[in-house]
Amino acid sequence: PERRGGSRGRASGEESMSETTNQEEDMKNPKIDTHPLHLVSWNVAGWRTTVEELARTTRTSAGRDGAADAQRCVGAWLERLAADIVCLQEVKVRRNDVENGSRRLCAAADDGSWETFWACNEGAGGQRSGLNGVATLVRGDVYRVRRACARPLGEDDLDAEGRCLLTDHGAFVVFNVYAPNASGGARL
Repeated sequence: PERRGGSRGRASGEESMSETTNQEEDMKNPKIDTHPLHLVSWNVAGWRTTVEELARTTRTSAGRDGAADAQRCVGAWLERLAADIVCLQEVKVRRNDVENGSRRLCAAADDGSWETFWACNEGAGGQRSGLNGVATLVRGDVYRVRRACARPLGEDDLDAEGRCLLTDHGAFVVFNVYAPNASGGARL
């Protein structure tokens, strides 16, 4: 998956390894024992529009740098939400957007307060590029990500659509999934 946080990043579709940690150490992490997990899942129906709306409704100190404003507003929103993990579906961005516009999309935190992982649709399966897509935002280091994978299903057709992202947090695993509309029955 595309991984953003501070200055770290990994190309979409690859597995990404965080700092190597011992699983036994993760299981004994006192922060995990005393900090209940707060996980939020939200179908944003377009991350760019969501960032614009957060910037409009979450005013911090407005400046001249739109990317810095967006960073402050999304950061303030995440702080107010107090979630450890935020799973976003239907983000509708391409890998290139995340790689080249990470500050503007808030795919990388200026202050390193959160990490993001992205699974993007690049036009697979006859679908238009930029549809679907999921992103997982992880705040702080309590539930740090040991491994992330944007192709966890083992089905090339499904994995290429950017509908599923796995993040391994040591003590547990999160699958962030945007399920296809099966009203026509062809996908069942």
